[in-house]
Formats: sequence, C-alpha cells, structure tokens
Amino acid sequence: MYPTASPQPQISGVVINSEISKVLQDLDPNYISHIKKAIDSSVLGILKPVIERSVTIALITTREIVLKDFALDPNGSKLLEAANQMVQCLAGSLAMVTCREPLRMNMNNQLKEVLKKYEIPQKELEQIMKAISNENLDIGSTYIQKSVISKARQRVSEDAAIREALEKRAVKGQAALGYNTPKQLPESLRPKKEGLSNAELEVYKELNRVLKENTTSSIADLVIQGEPEPKGKFKITDSLQALHTALEGEPVHPETVAAALAKAKQDIQEIERFPKVLNQVAREVFQHFVKLMGEEKAAKEKGRVYLQLLLIISECYETLPSLIADQLMKSCPEEVKYNYDLVSTLFQNSLVNIAIYDKELSLALHNISVMSPASADNLITFVSLLVLNLVLSEKILQPSQLTSTFMELNSIQKTSKAQENVAFMSMLSNLSSTDKNPKAVASQLFEEWVTLNQDQSQEQLQSYFVKLTLHLSAEDRFVTFFAVALDAAVQQALFSTAGNDAVVQNYPDRLNFRLIDSILKLLFTLLPYKLQMCSKYFSNFMHALATSIKADHNGRPLQFNQRPYYRFFIIILQSLKKPEFKMLPHSEMLQFIAFALHELAPRQCPGFAFAWLDLVSHRNFMPDLLRAKSDDKYLYGRFMLLLNDMYEFIRSLLAPADQSGISNLALYLESVLRITLILLHDFPDYLVQHYFELLFRLPEQCVQLRNVILSAVPGNVKLTNPRSGVHFDRLPEQKMLPTIAFEYKQFINHRGIKDDIDKYMVTATPSLLVDVCNKLMSPDLHPRAKRPGTEVFHALILYLAEIGIAYEPPKKELGITSILLNIISKLDLQAREQLLNGMFNELRYPNSYTHYFMMFLLHLMESGTAVLVQEQALRILLERATAHSPVPWGITVFLLELTQNPKYDLMNKPFVKNHKEIEAVIVAKQNVE
Repeated sequence: MYPTASPQPQISGVVINSEISKVLQDLDPNYISHIKKAIDSSVLGILKPVIERSVTIALITTREIVLKDFALDPNGSKLLEAANQMVQCLAGSLAMVTCREPLRMNMNNQLKEVLKKYEIPQKELEQIMKAISNENLDIGSTYIQKSVISKARQRVSEDAAIREALEKRAVKGQAALGYNTPKQLPESLRPKKEGLSNAELEVYKELNRVLKENTTSSIADLVIQGEPEPKGKFKITDSLQALHTALEGEPVHPETVAAALAKAKQDIQEIERFPKVLNQVAREVFQHFVKLMGEEKAAKEKGRVYLQLLLIISECYETLPSLIADQLMKSCPEEVKYNYDLVSTLFQNSLVNIAIYDKELSLALHNISVMSPASADNLITFVSLLVLNLVLSEKILQPSQLTSTFMELNSIQKTSKAQENVAFMSMLSNLSSTDKNPKAVASQLFEEWVTLNQDQSQEQLQSYFVKLTLHLSAEDRFVTFFAVALDAAVQQALFSTAGNDAVVQNYPDRLNFRLIDSILKLLFTLLPYKLQMCSKYFSNFMHALATSIKADHNGRPLQFNQRPYYRFFIIILQSLKKPEFKMLPHSEMLQFIAFALHELAPRQCPGFAFAWLDLVSHRNFMPDLLRAKSDDKYLYGRFMLLLNDMYEFIRSLLAPADQSGISNLALYLESVLRITLILLHDFPDYLVQHYFELLFRLPEQCVQLRNVILSAVPGNVKLTNPRSGVHFDRLPEQKMLPTIAFEYKQFINHRGIKDDIDKYMVTATPSLLVDVCNKLMSPDLHPRAKRPGTEVFHALILYLAEIGIAYEPPKKELGITSILLNIISKLDLQAREQLLNGMFNELRYPNSYTHYFMMFLLHLMESGTAVLVQEQALRILLERATAHSPVPWGITVFLLELTQNPKYDLMNKPFVKNHKEIEAVIVAKQNVE
C-alpha cells in the first residue's frame, strides 16, 4: 500500500495572462498567492488516486512482460533497467491521459472558491476561471506525471516477483532460470536462451525516448505571461500535418496515429483562447472528416480519427455544432449532406446544432419540387432513414426538435415522388398510426406477415420490415404486437386441425403449429435485421411470452396445455445454435430465457412443470449457463435461481398443508433426480460449490437427492477406495478446505447466534450456550418455517468447523468439540436431529470438513454420550447409507470405520443388539464389496 501522507505539491511558474492579471491586481494585490494555492490544492486533490491507479496498472503490465522477455537472460541489471524504462513510460503516459479532465474540474472548483470573494459578475468570473485553468493545466499535469514516474520507479525496486528474479540471477545464475511457456504463445514471442536481440532491446530504449518527449511541456512556447497572442507559428499547424501524414501512410501504424492525435489534442487545448484559430482548425478537420467518411470502409476508419479531433475541439469551442450544421447544409455537396451514415454519426456525438439543421432541412424539403428526380428521391430516402432511426428507433432526436421538418413532410406526402418511395410512405403511415387502436394495428401487421410468409418477394419483405420496425419502436407496442400474435398462434394450435381429416383421425393429439413457427420465423428474421436493437427486441418478446403463459395458465388451470408454449422455447434454443445466427448476442439472449423460465417456475405454473424441466436441462441451455462462469457471472448465477425453483417445488408438493399441484409427483421427482445426476456426472464442481444452498431447498424426505448432491467430487480430487486399507486419517486431502459458494453465516447472524458463539469463545460463559440452544429451538427464528430450518443448523455446523479446524484438533476435550457436545445435550429431539443431519451433510469427498466431522462423530459414538444421541446418529447414518447409489464417499468410509473398528463396539450397543433388523442391515453393508 502507498503511504497515507501524500507529497505536498509546489507548482512553480503559474501562468496568468496580462488582461486577467490587470483585472485581479486592481481587486487584490495578493491575488497571485491565492490562485497558486488553489492550483496546488487542485493537484493535491487528485494526486494520490492517479498515482495508485497509474502505478498499479503499469507495474502489473511491466512485471508480466519483463519477466517473460528476460526469463532466460542471466543479466539482472539488464532486466532491472528494462523494467524501469517500461514502468515509467507506461505509468507516466497513463497518468497524463487520466489526470487532465479531473484536474481541469478540480481547478475550476478551487478557482471558483477563491475568485467568488472578489464579487466579479458571474459571466466574467467563469471566463477568468476557465482561462486560468486552461493556461495551467499542462503545468499541473506535468507535475502529476513526474510524481507518478518517481513512485513507479520506487515500486519496481520493491516488487516481490522482480526482486526474486534478480536474487535468483545473483545467487544461482543461469541454472536457476526457466519459463513455463504457454502452448498458444507464438514462436516469435517465446523467451530465447540468448536473451533479447539488440533490435528488441531498442524497444525499451524507445519507451524512454517517448517519455522524455511527452513530458516536455509546450505551454511556455505558446502562452507567455503578459501577452494576449502567441508569437510565431501555431504549433497546431504542425500537429495536424503530422496527423495527415500518419493517416496517409501505407500501411497505417496505429501507434504513430495515436501519438499524432495526442499531440494535436494537446495543441488544440493550448489555442483555446484564440477563437479565430479554432474556427480555422475546426473547418479543416471537418473537411477531412467529410472526405474520408464518404469513401470505402478503410477510409471511414481514418475518418473516425478526425471525429475524435472534432470532439476535442467541441470541448473548448462552443459554437462548433452551429458551424458544422451550417457547413453541412450549405457548403457540402449532395452526396455528403444526404449521407445518412455521416450525418447520424455527427448527431450521435452531439456535433450538430439541431435548430439550425432543422431550419435548413425543412428548406430543402420545401424546394423538393424544383429538384431533379434523383435528388428528390435521395432527399426523401435520407429523411425517411433519419426519422426512422434517430427519432423513432434510437430516440436521439425528439419530434419537437424537428418541428419545421415535420411541417414540410406533411405538406409533401401527397406528391408523386413521396408516394413512390416505400420507406417514406411506411414512415408516415407509422407516424399516423400512433393514434389508432394498438391491438388492431398489431393484428393487421401480423396477418400481413402470415400472408407474406407464404408467398413473399424481397421487395415486399423490405417494405414490411420498414413498417414493422417503425411500429415496434415503442416498447409498449412491441409487447402488444407479440401478445396479439402469441394469442392467435396458441388458439390456432389448440383449436384447429393441421392437415387433412385422415391425419387428424390417425393423430388426434397433433397440434397445428403453423402460426407458432411463423412467429418464430418473424422473430429470427427481425433480430439480425435490427441487430443494434436485438437485445431489446428479444427481451420484450420473452417478457410477452412469459406473460402470455401465466395468463393462460391462471385463466384455465385445468385445461392448460403446455405443448404450444414448449415449442416456442425449444425452437428458440435450437435456433441459437445455428450458424446463421452467430452474430446475435448469445449470452444476453440466454439471460432473457433464464429470466422468463424463472417467472414460469413450477410453483407459479404447475401445469408447465414438465416442459419447464425439459427446457432447464436442455443441451443448448444448461451447459452454456454452467460454462459461463468466467465470462458472465450473472448468467452463471441464473442457473442457481432455476435449480432453487426446481427443488422448492418439491418442498411445496410434499408439504402436509399443500397436496395440490401436478398429479404425477413420482414422475416429477424422477425427472429432478435425472437432472441432478447429469449435474453430478458433467458438472460435479458446480454441486461441490453450491451444495449448501441446494440442500436447504430440499425437503428432509428426499434422501436420495441429498446423497446425489453430496456425492459430487471436485475434478482435481481422486477418491481412494474405502476398502483399500488406506486409513482416511492419513489422506493428504484431509487438509484441503472445501469451497462454499454461499454466504451461510447470514443464517446464524439472525438473532445473534454467531455473536453468542464468538463471545463464548472469549469468555466461556455457560449461559451463552444456553441462549444458543434456546434460539435454535425458537419457533420464529426463520420466516420460512415454524422452527429453524435445516439451513440454520447446517450454517452453525460450518461456522464451528471453520473455528475448530483453525484452532484445535477435533478430539480435544475443550473448545469446539466441547461446544458441540454441550449443544447436543441441551437440544430437544427434533433440533438435535437437524444438528446431526448438518454434520452428516459434511461427510462428502476427502477434505478438512469431512475429516473434522468424521472424527467428531466417531468420538460421539465412542464416548459416554447418551445412548439416545448415539441411536439417533446411527439412524441418520443408515438412512443415508442404505439409499440407492450413489452414496457419498464420506458416509461409506464412516460406516466402515464404525462397524469394523472394535473400539466402537457397535454391534453390542443396545439399540443394535436388541433390534435384529438393524443388525442385519449393518452386516449386509459390511459384506458389500
């Protein structure tokens, strides 16, 4: 960590031009000291975060690159020199990029506080404040950069990995060197035994040269205290020329362009006080932008460099949008002013004065009658695209901002030129349809699509999609359209026949899916057509589908048929894997499907339960969600939500108060068991990490399901055969802590159980354990149940294990073992069973928790514990051990140890000896190979 005390900046050479100096001198002779203090404070305010961010990022990058480049080079001084050169260049450059805007804002705020006491009019105050901050911005930035570089060099020498590499070279020499090269690393980037070549070492030296050039402030060349105008040629002229040269070269080098752009940005900020110069620069840059944006794709990429320059100019030249609007409509040729890509780019970046543009565009529409046919058609098509995308779809512009343009549109819509343009008439039709009944319009549009879907031409399709996308530009209309379409499709599927009477007679359960398939074809034609709106469209569609299913299910629960809705989901999942839809945002679409399925959980829609299970476990859905952890944690977490829905429905079905729901409970349980077994086989790590959350969703009766979840073993753990003769106490895995992807302590934080345990560990006050037991038996501890749920007891077990493993062996008579025995003795029968169940839940694969609770439970069966407690523990053990396989490894090992080790004398325990059926079960489990 960095020291808490930041270096106090002392900025020298504060620049104030003569005009401002004269004004402030009259108000306060000591003004210069106040302004200097304000600038010092501005730098101090951002210095520490800039240092932390820049140095940390630069050091990580430097460490990885340098240790790779010099991995096989025994020369430690060469490594350290290269690290210093790289880290100071990276940190210094990053600091200059990130500090300028925060520093400008800080300066403005500090100067405002200083200058407001002079009672200067607000407008003049802002001008003075802005001028002073602009004039001193480079000075402050340079100071920050130097501070960052100094700290970066210090951190390099302190970095543990770099120091270790240097010590290896100093002590062991060449023999200690080595590098685990990734297979995918190209040969040219792999470390070489002879070290870097001279040409490669020059790269590090070049970094040092670039740094020196960038740290040389040019403000002294332009702004000379006491002079309102700079002397000599403006530096921006050379900067622009350098940028033009960099972009005209073949091939274009991105590094050269970036450096030229950064230099031009710096020089533009230095001429901020000269509006005439800025105007000339803006015109020149705009001309280059227009020229390149009108050419092929490669040239457009170069044009975006000039777009960045225009955005930089707009920060200090407020009238730039007015200049661009005027130049665009008055000085540019027709192929430029009606180039939609170019104009939309300017609007998206707020570089056009809308009022001026609206006036000029309406004037052009007013004169459409005197234009040539080609020009008129170009104008109408351009205006159609402008309204369709920027006004109705992306909503960058509001209709109220283009009042004059819309007035002209209304006056020309009956002309022959306008009527011949499909896009134009579709746009006007959409604008006028907003007052109509949305359902009627939606029904009409859907019927038109069904007709087109049977006999369609490319021209008709294009016309239809222009009309449809205009209609769907409002979110409520989108939902209405698909709600109407879904209702019509489901009605046809359920209440009309598909094919001839002979087919219907042979297949009476066959449904007519023609309209359903038509809707899905429309959806997957629309998504690529409007790719930028794909996520919004698909989200709204899934919302409409889920709403339709819930409404149908709740409206007629006994007659509900899940098959039509299942077809929607299954076709969507299959379509996402098709090559022609690779451009769609696959991850986002899966999120929307998962959210829709969560809304349709079996507890909400029991009639949809079996279709829901099939969809959740589908090969195009479940694996993608479970493999998304590294890329999309939100998507990964969605599957846990669905698993919780799946298991909670079992709990509701088995609840004594609720025996309603689906009729075939056994079939549902079998389906859930199959899905869990798939997870055990293909994604065991998921069950290993999330077992706690899954277990407390399950009812206590589901022993086999619990065993399946607890049988999961991480991919990096290899189980030993319990009968191999290797004692579990000697396995190396017993020291490995398990991963629990759930914050289980929240359950014992409730009503202070965790606090009581923590206090007892310090004070050993017996009353605290009594309080814990009373809270565990309290009827209102957890809102989900009349008494505390299994999650509370399991959470307590895990917390005690966490403490016990850290501070004591499990057989110790004091500490956690004593606490557990004490609590067990004070709990009633029901609460004690929950606590013991929590312990048996931890007998999983070999890890520290399995070892801890195996030792404790064996201690429980060996010691003088009450016979009733031992009998209860054995009953839970046999209940789990005799269930259908798989049985958790820890349960099997514990049972073998308990039955085969004579010191536990299990067969002579009264609850075994006096019950022949229990004795027979134990003997049978002993003889199982």
